[in-house]
Amino acid sequence: MAKGPKIKIDTKPFEQALHRYMEGSRREIGVVIKQQLRSFSRYMVDLTPPARGGTRGTAAKLSGEKAVEGDIRNSFEPVHPNRADITYAEMPQVVKSLRQGGKKRIRHRVPNARKASRGDITKLVKARKKKVGMLGAAWIKAGQKFGKVGAPAWITRHMSRTSGFGRFRQALNKVFAEVTNAVSFAGSIHGLKRRAQYALNAQARKMNRQVDHRLQRAAKRNRL
Repeated sequence: MAKGPKIKIDTKPFEQALHRYMEGSRREIGVVIKQQLRSFSRYMVDLTPPARGGTRGTAAKLSGEKAVEGDIRNSFEPVHPNRADITYAEMPQVVKSLRQGGKKRIRHRVPNARKASRGDITKLVKARKKKVGMLGAAWIKAGQKFGKVGAPAWITRHMSRTSGFGRFRQALNKVFAEVTNAVSFAGSIHGLKRRAQYALNAQARKMNRQVDHRLQRAAKRNRL
């Protein structure tokens, strides 16, 4: 991943399913792989925070906004501006440090919290809520390098600001493809490798089901 650690996942199940799929398909392999990459990119949105488990779509957005607000409000003691001992510009770094670079949430008011203006706290909450969905948008932006990939408005609103890349190269029957979420904090996603592996394996299972369905239809026709 650009600007962050690269991850390697096991592609063998996917490659085996792809080979099985192509044996009975009239479609060109490059077309099939691009379709798979689009689906993989879209599925990663549902596996990337604020989405988790069965929490997706609007519910994920609301969950992410709630978590962001909790992180900020629990990081500071709200006071009158005259009593504040920290500026608005300094506040994001404090939250980042308390969250250990995004590895943990701040669920309770921290001891000896810095005193921040109530107005600045609310201002930061509003600004950070507007960024919810940026990680997911990077997957969509990467996937769109291979064709059209749809997503909710709260994800696509970040398309001009997020950073995602898709690369595809084909020579004869050899294909190289890469999907990159290049958002600066993407590397801090807990279990990113596991999430990506799950998404790729899901694509493999989907292809295998399609092949099974194809074979069942062929067997049925042969019995007639």
